[in-house]
Amino acid sequence: MFKRRLPTPAHKTEKELSAWALGELAQWFTIAREVPGRHCGGRAVRIDAVLCPRDRDLWRDPDIAFGVEFKLACRHSWDTREYTAWAAQMVDYTHVDWAGYGRLPILACPSLVEPFSNGEGGIGRAELLAHLLGQFRVGELTRTAQEGWSILMHDRHVMWSQARGVREGQRWGLRPPVGNR
Repeated sequence: MFKRRLPTPAHKTEKELSAWALGELAQWFTIAREVPGRHCGGRAVRIDAVLCPRDRDLWRDPDIAFGVEFKLACRHSWDTREYTAWAAQMVDYTHVDWAGYGRLPILACPSLVEPFSNGEGGIGRAELLAHLLGQFRVGELTRTAQEGWSILMHDRHVMWSQARGVREGQRWGLRPPVGNR
C-alpha cells in the first residue's frame, strides 16, 4: 500500500533536523549520536545516529539497530549529483563496522522519496531508487500520513511505525547479507 510521506518541517541545519527527529523518536528507541566506525576499505567514518528499539522482542533480529544519516542538501531540487552522492554514502555505510554494533541497515532522513514524489503512488525516479537501495539495506526514516514515524524499506514496506509498532520487522531479517542473494 502506498505510504504518503508527510513533508519534513524546514530546518536550517542538519543538527536541527536530527535534534527534532531524534527527540521525537526517543520514546521508542535508544539513541547513540555520532557513532564512529571503520569502512571495509579502511577509512574511519562517523554516522549521525544509531537507533536501537527499546523493545526488541517482536523483531526477527533480536540485536536489531539502525544507522541514520540526516541530510538537508537535496531537499528541494532534483540535483542528481547531490542526491546520488547521498545514496552512495548510505550504501558505503552498510559496509562499515560501527563501534559496538557491527554492520547495520542504514536509514535516510528525511525520506529519499518525499522531496521528489508526485504524491500519487506511482513509481517515479525516487521510488525506483528507494526500491534499489533496499537491496543494499538502505531504507527511510520518515513520517507517513497513515502511521506517523515509520521505518520503510524498498519504498513501501513498513518495518516499524509509531502507530502500530513492529510490522514487517517481525518477518524480515535486516542484517546486511553477503554473497549470493
